[in-house]
Amino acid sequence: MTLSLRARFGAALTSTAVAAALLAAPAAPVAAAPDPCPEIMSVRQLGRQLRAADAGGPAVAGTGLTVTRGTEPVTFTAENFSVLVNGLGPDRDLILADLSGAGIDTGAGVWAGMSGSPVYVDDKLVGAVAYSLSFGPTPLAGITPAEDMVDLLDGSSASTAAAARELPSRVRLTASQRREVAARGAANVGFELRALPVPLSFSSVGPERMGWLRDGARGSTMLPVAGGGVAANTAPGDPADIKAGGNFAAALSYGDITAAGVGTTTMVCGDQALAFGHPFSWSGRTRLSTHGAVADRIVRDPIFGGFKLARPTAPVGRVTSDRRAGLRAALGAAQVPSTTPVTSRVVAARPDDTVSNIDRGRTEVVRGRDLPFLSLLHMLVNIDHATDRIGPGSSRLTWTVDGRYQGEPFTFQRTNRYTSRWDVAEASIFELYGTISRIRRFPGAPQVSAVAVDARVTEQHRFRRITGMKVRVGNRYRSTEDLRRYVHTPGEPLHVRVELLDHTGEAIVRDFTYPIGRRVAGRARIAVHGGGSSGGGGEEEEMFMCFLFGECGGNGGAPATLPELLDQLGKAPRNDDLLGNATWQRIGERRPVERSKRIRVDQVVLGRKVFRFQVGAGPVERAPDEPGRSD
Repeated sequence: MTLSLRARFGAALTSTAVAAALLAAPAAPVAAAPDPCPEIMSVRQLGRQLRAADAGGPAVAGTGLTVTRGTEPVTFTAENFSVLVNGLGPDRDLILADLSGAGIDTGAGVWAGMSGSPVYVDDKLVGAVAYSLSFGPTPLAGITPAEDMVDLLDGSSASTAAAARELPSRVRLTASQRREVAARGAANVGFELRALPVPLSFSSVGPERMGWLRDGARGSTMLPVAGGGVAANTAPGDPADIKAGGNFAAALSYGDITAAGVGTTTMVCGDQALAFGHPFSWSGRTRLSTHGAVADRIVRDPIFGGFKLARPTAPVGRVTSDRRAGLRAALGAAQVPSTTPVTSRVVAARPDDTVSNIDRGRTEVVRGRDLPFLSLLHMLVNIDHATDRIGPGSSRLTWTVDGRYQGEPFTFQRTNRYTSRWDVAEASIFELYGTISRIRRFPGAPQVSAVAVDARVTEQHRFRRITGMKVRVGNRYRSTEDLRRYVHTPGEPLHVRVELLDHTGEAIVRDFTYPIGRRVAGRARIAVHGGGSSGGGGEEEEMFMCFLFGECGGNGGAPATLPELLDQLGKAPRNDDLLGNATWQRIGERRPVERSKRIRVDQVVLGRKVFRFQVGAGPVERAPDEPGRSD
């Protein structure tokens, strides 16, 4: 942006989407399109008009633009302006105004999706609707001054991505500021100025999964809502879809899973647009897909407030900056960002193994850091769709991850089985998430270029459960439950037999043999368990915050090279592995000897058995419940 253009504008601020309820009241269409790149009115200029009005001059009246249905902006009015000095922090003032029209004065107040809606006084841009200062629905809006927003056009807002994420989503009001707001007649004034949730629309996500997403997003500035989708192979659309007061969608992905934050465009200057007036994920320099949108309606939500239900349209550009004052987008087909395809083929089978459905899916993920979570969500939704149910079952997934690292291509492939008594789709997706996360977090940032998943899901909870463990004593196997003081002879191999029972009641056995040397003596232990009994990590709990605010955690002691990491991931125990881990002590050595074996079976293995015994002479005293106990 040139200096002359910057001087034409002045200064500004903005931040968020505001909550409310069903806004069905009619609103007059805009008679004429506003200047898309208008002159701005600074806070100082607005202050002079307000002081003149207090001295008996004409009242300051404003108008705003937003979309309640379709694509055409409608007008709302803004009045009773005031300036909350330092309302957003040192030297960051906040403009306050009472809004009406566009359904706002139906008792719902300002609604989520209005963020970025431009407000004009004397045809000059004052700022964008952004903040809330009340606990309930209210027509009182906090408006981010326009002068801060235009700084984004010339890139002068140069904080790093890390610093951007440190910016608070709430600003605590002083006692005097609260009194000033309350003096305007606002009830239930809170202690904080709150950046309200951004409606983050997800296509293809049913109500059960939407509740799951909302639970995970609690405490963030995102409000997961239902939304329409954009086809994965959609060609670039018309940049003219982005206009002042019109719908603006910043997409993380499109295709089967279209995930997009929906708000309003504040201004368009040449091939650049400003929107939202607040951060989306505070990522600083960023890479999101810019879309127009069609608003279906404003939906009343008694828990989360009102929000705009919208369907993003074809991509028309790229969001390049995600800052405190809002989003900057570069418009045009050449600016549409490249994507990483996540493709899937899901075969749904009945309990008798006949095929009931085959589903193929594709999601284009725009930003690499979102790939782990959106791959997970893509598979969750496509398994639900293929099986047409949420319930128990078993699955076998094979996923392939292609990419490049330090100029060289790499491919990783992994197969595993999953089972669940409650929700087979949910049980099947978290290892995929963890694999992609670990690859992306490896030092040097490997670039993943494609993710492909092949799955077969059966509507039956299938497994093999460990029911017993035996040790060969002489010529026969004896249950470890009966061997309360077993002493094994050094130099003799230890033969272990594991008994398993499947979901139909069929019994099988699998045998392990451990060579034990002559110099072994003392306490020993063997534990057998299934790969499906190893338990899950905390990734399910943390992944929503990592998705919304950036990848979490460090490298976690990863191997020194990417091939070593891929080898480690590929050789990790599978859920259909029967694992046997033995530990004993050699004479004269302080560190115990550990030996691990695995046997692959045809279903997920559940359960665990542990046997403690002695090698060499000497009785071993142990508590009555120790031998052969299940852990």
